Amino acid sequence: MQNRSLNYSLLGLFVIGMLAAAIGTTVALSGRGGAQDRYVVQFDNVADITFGSQVRFEGFPVGQVEEIRPVLRDGATVFDLDIGVREGWRIPDDSIAVIGSSTFLGAKTVEIRRGASKTALDPGARIASAPPADMFAAMSRIAGEFGDLSRNGLRPMLSRLAGLVAHADDLLANDLAQLVRSLNRLAAGPHGEVPQIVTELLSFTRELNATLASMQGMLSEDNVARVGNSVENVERVSRRFVEIGDSLQGTLRQVNAIVANVDDMVQSNEGRVSGALRDTQYVLHSLARNIDNFNHNISGTARNMNEFSRLIRQNPNLLLGGSPREEVGSGDTVPASVNRSEVR
Repeated sequence: MQNRSLNYSLLGLFVIGMLAAAIGTTVALSGRGGAQDRYVVQFDNVADITFGSQVRFEGFPVGQVEEIRPVLRDGATVFDLDIGVREGWRIPDDSIAVIGSSTFLGAKTVEIRRGASKTALDPGARIASAPPADMFAAMSRIAGEFGDLSRNGLRPMLSRLAGLVAHADDLLANDLAQLVRSLNRLAAGPHGEVPQIVTELLSFTRELNATLASMQGMLSEDNVARVGNSVENVERVSRRFVEIGDSLQGTLRQVNAIVANVDDMVQSNEGRVSGALRDTQYVLHSLARNIDNFNHNISGTARNMNEFSRLIRQNPNLLLGGSPREEVGSGDTVPASVNRSEVR
């Protein structure tokens, strides 16, 4: 009897231990229990999110939803979710929180998508949120868009198509018969003019053939060869012009270099050039002041040269050191010591 009671007691303890282990495992897997950091996430719609809903970071359970608070923002009601995350868990400050589920029929969870920032959020900070990404929300949005399309697009388009069909019916009933009669009259009108039209077409065809024959004569092999030679000459001349242009470019570059060298030379010798200009100005002023004396002296020198040349012509012996010849009048006698030939 005592063994039986002991067995029951051991069985009860085993069951209690397994229950405790299961509860502890569930809490560990859900991210609950232990110290936590609190964060705030704001959503426009929190369907199927309640207290205790799981919070996962890139699919890993890190906490749960602690509280849901409705608040007003710009006249609309939104929801602030206080979430508890494992203490010390690093969340980049550009991370995004969304509501979704990992499976088709799985429970809704708050999924935190990791950002690329190197800076982590401080506990108590607000995590940025995005619209739900699950299939049901997408299907709901698509159904709403189809409803808007049906109300705002399809119905007006069907009404307009009905009006167009009615208008086409009236057109066929009233105007088509008149159109057919008009076409019949148009077809019957030129019936008597067909031979004349054919004759004119034949004449036009003959003239066109003559023109084509003339053009074929112009496009003989010799003319084509001449045209080809002309094109080659034009290309040759064009290449020559290009070469001349290149040469001119080189010459312009050389002229620019020479002008630059002259500019550098003038700039480097600016002081010397200024000094030379001052000296030249001084010399010109001196010449201007003494030009009258120069002219007077030059005039006297010219008169003296004229007198000297006259004396030389009269008595060339002066160049050899002779004395000047005495002039003899009509009543004078010639000295005996003077040779008569000299007088002559």
